[in-house]
Amino acid sequence: MFDGHGNVTTELYLLGGFRAESGGRTIIELRGATATKLLAYLALHRQNRPRRMYLASLFWPDGSETRARRRLSHMLW
Repeated sequence: MFDGHGNVTTELYLLGGFRAESGGRTIIELRGATATKLLAYLALHRQNRPRRMYLASLFWPDGSETRARRRLSHMLW
């Protein structure tokens, strides 16, 4: 899809199953609920730019700080 200025837009569909499209084509296929939730969170909070440690503790609260940060790094890679 285009934004009216000739630029291709990216669309995220969060309800009824996650998918991301650009130019009418699927561009991202994520496996796992955590990856989907993380991308949705980042898209919805893109103006605030949350800190990595905040994200790590939000998505992996039941482990050590080191482990949570490692999981976040792995998820973002």
